[in-house]
Order: sequence, then structure tokens, then C-alpha cells
Amino acid sequence: MMDNDDLIILVMITGMMYEYYRRRRRYKKRFWVRPLYKNRDVDGFFVTAFDHMYNKDFEQFKVNVRMNPEIFDLLLNLTEEKLTKSSCRPSISAKCRLFLTLLYLAHGESVRYLSLTFKMGASTVRSIIQETSRVLWDILAPLYMSTPNKSGWKRIAVDFENVWNLPHCVGAIDAKHINIVRPANSGSQYYKNKGTYSIALLAACGADYIFTAIDVSACGPQSDDCIMRRSEFVRRLVQNQLELPESTIITGTNIQFPYYFIGDSACPLRNNLMRPYPGILLPKDKETFNKRLSRGRETIENAFGVLASRWRVLLSQIHMKPENAASVVKATVVLHNFVKTHDESYCPREYVDFEENGEVKSGLWRQNTAPLRKARKLSGNNASRSAFHIRDILKNYLIQNEI
Repeated sequence: MMDNDDLIILVMITGMMYEYYRRRRRYKKRFWVRPLYKNRDVDGFFVTAFDHMYNKDFEQFKVNVRMNPEIFDLLLNLTEEKLTKSSCRPSISAKCRLFLTLLYLAHGESVRYLSLTFKMGASTVRSIIQETSRVLWDILAPLYMSTPNKSGWKRIAVDFENVWNLPHCVGAIDAKHINIVRPANSGSQYYKNKGTYSIALLAACGADYIFTAIDVSACGPQSDDCIMRRSEFVRRLVQNQLELPESTIITGTNIQFPYYFIGDSACPLRNNLMRPYPGILLPKDKETFNKRLSRGRETIENAFGVLASRWRVLLSQIHMKPENAASVVKATVVLHNFVKTHDESYCPREYVDFEENGEVKSGLWRQNTAPLRKARKLSGNNASRSAFHIRDILKNYLIQNEI
């Protein structure tokens, strides 16, 4: 027989179980599809707008998804197999999934707004965007953003020398912050300043504004040195694992010089990573060197500018978990490379900064897009003697061949 204490415990457990099942019944899903969304196949945005824009209004189609119908078809052919879902119920087509995701990436519309216009549940829209972003990266990255081999690095170096008169330069590198909503239970891991939270996008690009490598990671609240420490690309760069070409003679000289990236004052100085001379009131030769390096470094600033102006979700606060936000960011970068490769109008000459009669003209992207927030400090600036010596050699060469 149970005593009074056991009986009280049993009654309490029974009451708790009753309350649990009562609430479960109360909040049980009331319907499989909301009545508002049941006519999705009749007056949803995809049904009413896609075919008209695709077949009759090419300009509006391109404004909405940043590519013309032919390039959209190419992208759909590459991703359709991964985006197609099989279900006992009618499933959302791969074309609709891709169209919805491109709209989100191009304009940064809220998930709730897309839910109403496409007549889908908000959770469905969010799931489609996340899944499609991962598919875009998985399919396109090996084709349009694979790490160059030695011959690829040499081609980039030739472009940099022809455009910016920087011999043996294989790219410009920089890091930006992408705002996200505060992650639950994250403490200060993603906190930056003024109440904002972000993930860091570190990238390198060539003289043609095509990204050659990216890393997306979280940063601490005090400094951004974790961008370097957590970057697989930078780790491979510092440890000479990027298969950069061996040092060769600079054309027209007897100077043996390594291949290198260029960065700003936030970057560390390494044998294969050049940064400006620090300080103010510098001697004329160092000041000239800094200006020349800055001129070449504008490639990565413009690449980020074009990226953010075309894929404006990067300018808004991304309301996703950090890992899903990272997938969205990576999708925008690989789409940038994909579209730019197939469409010259994606980034025409006047859209980026350019020189005319010795004067630098601002690119059109600056007129309607604020630059992405810059990282303050990428890493400590301790450098070896050889790195200082190599920078001095490059400075002397650029001064002698000043244009």
C-alpha cells in the first residue's frame, strides 16, 4: 500500500502528464496547409509572375534575379537534380525553389514577405533558402571558385601586372562583416559593437574582380584577429600550401621575387602577403609605394562593392543561425563569380572604379550601395626580416618603374 507521500507524488505526476497532453492537443497543428496558401498554384507569385517575366519582360527578370533567362536556365540545369524533391504530395518545383532563393539573395526581402507573396509557410520559405544556398555552393564552387593551380596563379599575376603594374601579384585580400540577428545562447561570440552581431567574410580576388577564395567565420568582441586564425585559406597561405609559383625573375630586371597577395594595414606582413608601410609623414618613396599598393588593392574593395550591390541580402541583417547565414553568404559569392563569368553586363567597366586620364573615377556601385563594414584588424603585425626586405625590394622596383 502507498503512504500519503507516495500518493501525493503520484497525483502530482498524473497532473503534470495531464497538463502536458492538454497543451499538446491545444497546440496541435490545426491544418496541414493554411487556407491562405491553398491557392498557391493559382495566384502565388511564382505562378503569376515568373513565366511573364521569363518570356516577355527580360529586363524585369534580370532586375529581380540578377541574371537573364538564358543564364538562369544554365543555373537550373546545374542544380535541378539536387533541388528536386520527391513526395507523396505535390512538391515545390526546383525552378520555384531557385527563383525564390535568388529573389531573397538579390534583394534581402524578409522571409515573412516572401511567405505571403509565394503563399508558402514561413518555415518552408526559410528551409528552401537554406537548402538552395547550400546546393548552389556545393555545385558551383568546384566549377567557378576552385583554388587556382600554379598556371592559374600565373595568369592572375599577368592580369595584375597589365592592369595595375604590380609584378607577381596573385590577388588582393580583405575582410568584411555581415550583420546577423543575435544567435541564441551565443554570449559575446558574434558581438561586434553598438549592439550588432556579425560573421566575418574574408576573401581574395583577382584583377578581374572574380573571387578566388573565401572564408566565413565568427569573431570575438575585442578584435578581429580570429579572422586570420580561423581562416583555412590564410593558414594555407602562411604555410605556403596554396601552390603559388616559385620565385622568378621580374620581367626586364634581374630581380628574383616571390608571388604574393596584397592587403591593407590590417593584414600581417609576410613573404607572400604585402601590406603598406605604417605611419604618417612617410618618406616620399614609401608614400608612393603605399599609393601604388592601395591602387591595386581597390580590386577587392570593388569586388565586395559589386557583390553587395548585386546581392543585397549582404546589406541587411540576416535572420538565420550563423551556420545558415554563412551558407547564404557563400552562395552570393559563388553566384557573383558564376554570373560575371557568363554575363559582361553584370559588371561593366563603369560599374567599378577606373582610371581616366590619370584620375580615378568612382564606380557606379558606390552611388547606391554603402560599402560593407570593414574588419579593423586581421592579425598581429609581427613580420620576419625577409618580409621587410622583400617589401623594400618591391618598393624600389615600383619607384623605378613608376607610372
